Amino acid sequence: MKIVAAYPQNKQQEKAIIAVFKALNVPFEEEPVIDETAYLLSNKTNKKRLLQAINSKNAVNGVAVKVDDLWK
Repeated sequence: MKIVAAYPQNKQQEKAIIAVFKALNVPFEEEPVIDETAYLLSNKTNKKRLLQAINSKNAVNGVAVKVDDLWK
């Protein structure tokens, strides 16, 4: 059997999906939504690296490369 993931956009959709699963006797599991940014910021090392990357991007510390020059 296949695994199907559903992404309801509001509580009404979530309740409807769960009701359909229950009505059809389809077993399901609910998993909490994880805020990835909060997770990354919860670790001191990750937070430091993430903020450095954001600051680097904001400072435009990159190198411009033309698409035609990518494979040279």
